[in-house]
Amino acid sequence: MDKKDKKQRKAEAERLYVEELMKRPAGVFCIRNKQNGKVFIHSSDDITSKMNRFKKSLESNGIFPNKALQEEYNTLGEEAFEFEILEEVRREEDEIAYAMDENFTEIQKRVRKKAKDLEEKWLENLQPYGDRGYHRKKSKRQLTNRRKDSAETVLDVEPNNSEHLYFSLKDLSEVFWNASIEEMKAGFVKHDGKYICLVCGKCFDENVIYPKGNVFYNAKKAIEEHILDAHGSMIEVLLNMDKKYTGLSQIQTDLVTDFYQGLDDEAVAKKAGIAKSTVRNHRFRLKEKQKQAKVFLALMSLVDEKQNEDDKIIAIHKTPRMLDERYAISQGHQKEVMEKFIKPDGTLLQLPKKEKDKIIILFHFASLFEYNKKYKEIEVNQVIKSIYDDFVTVRRYLIEYGFMERTKDCSLYWVV
Repeated sequence: MDKKDKKQRKAEAERLYVEELMKRPAGVFCIRNKQNGKVFIHSSDDITSKMNRFKKSLESNGIFPNKALQEEYNTLGEEAFEFEILEEVRREEDEIAYAMDENFTEIQKRVRKKAKDLEEKWLENLQPYGDRGYHRKKSKRQLTNRRKDSAETVLDVEPNNSEHLYFSLKDLSEVFWNASIEEMKAGFVKHDGKYICLVCGKCFDENVIYPKGNVFYNAKKAIEEHILDAHGSMIEVLLNMDKKYTGLSQIQTDLVTDFYQGLDDEAVAKKAGIAKSTVRNHRFRLKEKQKQAKVFLALMSLVDEKQNEDDKIIAIHKTPRMLDERYAISQGHQKEVMEKFIKPDGTLLQLPKKEKDKIIILFHFASLFEYNKKYKEIEVNQVIKSIYDDFVTVRRYLIEYGFMERTKDCSLYWVV
């Protein structure tokens, strides 16, 4: 197959995917407990895929976004629940995409917002709280008070088209690895008047009021809502990190998930198909690991206080393909390599041959991209070419070393 045929087949596959996606309903659906009538409401720009993912998560006893629903599903079984589409979003003529071009993402964002607004309407109508549903009642401040506070402190309401600032890969790596345990549990840190999501780097300015449906949130509440909506929960995020960071085997990861869900030893043993005494032994080992980690953190904190800045090891990205001695990079060595290979005009002299030096330069390349943003291949090439001509080699290295991921058809790239 020549390049022309391959390109045509790729374009046709993308077109068929978009055509199929446009046929799928967007809007609001619910999961209903047929025995007690309680409901869980959610919205999506692709209801079909979202409901399938939720079904699989419930069936596999994964970390479902709603703990109470997962617990009742485990107890009552699949037959006690049904999925129902409550209302679909009507796509306007200009909200139908025909190709995966620059309009596709913007169109889906608009439809997703429509679906989210419908979700707020259904939450208001059905009031699925307490005995009526699985949602938690959100505390609302009176809109009049919000406006009053806004006037007194000269705050602005976030504009509709604002996605706000995202940290670079380098900045987010430093923020993540320097976060305290409490900050990691919460999923965000506060720095220079901004609340920063540790997962995706999105920032919320404390001088901005953030609307969500008919509710207005300050920055702290807005980032808490963002983490729930975008990432589910921090337990899910942390457990999904590579085991070289969690230090947990697969069975320990499964057990921690069960413990987090509040299951007792007998229930965990039955679910895992192991003896109750084995579960207790695992609890004991995990507790010992926790104590060791506390002592180790205290020791390293004392060491850091006495360490020369140039000797400190830099914070690397969270997804290296292979974590080894190549990543033992001091801040001093990083400065030396950057001065050696980056010219005064910001362009790259050449790619280093030494692996450790190459990683430093690749880290610099990855930091040129916005975190949590999808790029087309041509956009990736343009960013790389702004400082180095051989964009093909650099792009391949960014993937190979785990700085970036891409879709199977290589149409979209993003830093991780």
